[in-house]
Amino acid sequence: MENYGLKPRQLRTLILYGMAPAPIERGSRGTSHRNGRWIVWCILLITLPPQIAAPILTGSITWVSGYHPAQRLSDVSIPTSLVGKTSRWPIWSSRVNLHHREWTAEYASTRVFLTWERETSDIVLKRFVPEFSVLDVGVVVTNITIPYFRVQSVEWIDHPESVLAISPIRSYKDLCLIITMASEKCPLSTLGSIALVPDTVWSNQTLKSSKVSERRLMWQYVASASPTKNRTYCSQEWGTHLVVNFELSPNRSIYQEGTNYFRLAWVTFTAGVGICRNCRLSSYATVQNDTTLELSEDLLTGEALRFMATVSTMVLEQRMEDMSHAWKSIDDCVAATLARTYSAAWIGLTDHLAAATLGFPQHNTTYAVSPLASQAQVNLLRVYVWLGLQSLITLSGILFVMIQLKTGSPAIADTTLTAFYLDSSAVSETDRPQSTARKVEYENELLKVKIE
Repeated sequence: MENYGLKPRQLRTLILYGMAPAPIERGSRGTSHRNGRWIVWCILLITLPPQIAAPILTGSITWVSGYHPAQRLSDVSIPTSLVGKTSRWPIWSSRVNLHHREWTAEYASTRVFLTWERETSDIVLKRFVPEFSVLDVGVVVTNITIPYFRVQSVEWIDHPESVLAISPIRSYKDLCLIITMASEKCPLSTLGSIALVPDTVWSNQTLKSSKVSERRLMWQYVASASPTKNRTYCSQEWGTHLVVNFELSPNRSIYQEGTNYFRLAWVTFTAGVGICRNCRLSSYATVQNDTTLELSEDLLTGEALRFMATVSTMVLEQRMEDMSHAWKSIDDCVAATLARTYSAAWIGLTDHLAAATLGFPQHNTTYAVSPLASQAQVNLLRVYVWLGLQSLITLSGILFVMIQLKTGSPAIADTTLTAFYLDSSAVSETDRPQSTARKVEYENELLKVKIE
């Protein structure tokens, strides 16, 4: 106040709140005062965000269900179905056991839903194993055989009549004779059902291990009445109403025979089994692969391919797999349908033939238990934001030290006795014995101290 003066409101603030102004020594009076004021304001502002930053850190951690690392139980094993070269196959496949094969087809059709549920991924392979119903989800099985089916391409036939003219299968009747396996009724009789055409008529033949990688003709039953022009269907609702799920280009026609309408395509695929090691239980009694599997031979590969048409019809009749809308294109829908029906056919045959093979050893596998646990997922972005806000406190401290170094008097001081040291009257008393008070005078809108 002796050198620069003090505004009245600054004096009031000093007396009422104990906040002493801190003029800057260096530089001109106006510039130094302004710079000091802005620095103080910056210190106050940057200390505000950290006070409300707690929710940022609190919301950075989310607790989800997880599993402890798997611990293998080497002395505990569990049996699974295994089909060997037994005398049961000729009995099961004989014509007198027609009802048994129908029951196997019905059993297999339910495995489509139990295995895949609403899953639409075409990457993972799965198998429903009834023996695993006693295990919890997340358990890791040492090794298990999983049905393997991959579609490499689907080539829709533009002119089916020209293809059928040079094919051994020239009519719907010929097709039914070659694909019928489980009943007297033609498997391709339900809207949406699919059949891969084999080379020969099914017979009671000896099981032979094989893996298949070939290109086959596929028939799909799409309608029993004239379909909409330039449109095709992956599956339809029951009754007289057809649902348009996918569209094909106009040059891809539908083959008509009587009142039945079909769509034909060349399908390139590979089929067999894969040995899944350290296979995870992804859902109830269902194992799936998390790594790439190598295609291997199996006794039931050829029979499962033949059984697919019957299983496909059973699935549609039970209305358990109406998921055509879940795929983006008709090719994806067909590929997924083929993979699921092959998997279900293989599972149904394996379970029933293994159950009929009494007295023969089953495949035993060990497993690793992975107990359920709570797992923390940390949002690192939130943590870094919170850390950055907290660093503002450190920055404010550095700025405050700079203010202290640049001021002629402490930025924080005891101002309690300020009023006693100042004589704020414009005229001092002339008869005072000692003139020691600091006299405050008002000049140019500033209060200045004069020591007498």
